[in-house]
Amino acid sequence: MTESLFERARASHLAGRTTEAEMLYNEAVAADPRCFRAFNNLGTLLEGRGALAEAEACYRRGLEVEPGAALLHYNLGHVLHRRGHLEEAIEAYRAAAAIEAGREDVSFNLARALLESGREGEAPAVLEPWLARDPENATARFLLAAFTGEAPDRAPDAFVREHFDAFAATFDTHLRSLDYRTPELLEKTLLRLYPEGAALDLLDAGCGTGLCASRLSPFARTLAGVDLSPAMLAKAETLGIYDRLVEAELTAFLREEADAFDLIVSADTLVYFGDLAPPLDAAAGALRPGGRFLFTLECGSEPAYGLEATGRYRHSRRYIEETASAAGLAPLLLESVVLRKEAGEPVSGWLVASELSPSPEAPPSSAQRKEYPAC
Repeated sequence: MTESLFERARASHLAGRTTEAEMLYNEAVAADPRCFRAFNNLGTLLEGRGALAEAEACYRRGLEVEPGAALLHYNLGHVLHRRGHLEEAIEAYRAAAAIEAGREDVSFNLARALLESGREGEAPAVLEPWLARDPENATARFLLAAFTGEAPDRAPDAFVREHFDAFAATFDTHLRSLDYRTPELLEKTLLRLYPEGAALDLLDAGCGTGLCASRLSPFARTLAGVDLSPAMLAKAETLGIYDRLVEAELTAFLREEADAFDLIVSADTLVYFGDLAPPLDAAAGALRPGGRFLFTLECGSEPAYGLEATGRYRHSRRYIEETASAAGLAPLLLESVVLRKEAGEPVSGWLVASELSPSPEAPPSSAQRKEYPAC
């Protein structure tokens, strides 16, 4: 009976019928309070819709039944991490690692939690065994560089793709739980820049699941999206809003799209670049005369940029202004804004609007791309 309920709940969960799945998971644990898999899956469902306290309670109940379940320890650590309970999160991640050594997701999040809690000296001890097992792992090398102050100019493609592929299923609900404001901020800026409306060839650069699509489409004659994550693009495709979706690295894509767009909008994508010169140069080359580039970044201090434990970069105002100017992008506005909340605290960012100055040349590229059909 319980196994049947669990399998039905799991099938509904995988199919996206979350209300039905939640009801069935609850029936399963009521029928058999020792069904720790139902507690785990119910916790992930609750966490996905932002019910973090309830999710934590589910994981803890599952661990009462099966204290040796590495996945429950990891999921408990993850929800505690999101709630800002860093020391408890570290303890849970370490428990998961002790039971099931070598899990990359555990190493990644444990290292982040250590750095965020001021225990950065302990992070290399987590990452170095990971690199010993897999010396060419781009994510482990990138994170270790962040902790040792030797940050590269940008996040590697593998890190970005793996991170967002894993995050795709719960991305939208997670951001809503963080009071994510970037799409609304960009829409308000577009209304200021185009008070009479517009019909533009528009690119959503780093489109993800398409969170900005409905806010961009009123300004678009054609709307294209580009992203590195195929799982995110698959969700964007279901919206039926984009005319074209492309799986590609952003700078390489832009370099192949000379004079293609009247407007490029990038919501929290350039935070995965430290050196902004390549993407801004490429964006300038992809814009038509008078075209505009709107983007957001996270606030950093002088002199230029720095890499955080999150894997995202922060940039200084002066650096943004100088790099945009060098790319031929004249400033229209550069405002300090609140992008979202993390652990209940506001995350400060920059909202930037720029316009192409006369006649910059687009750099050439031969990068390969994978195109998705029109929605």
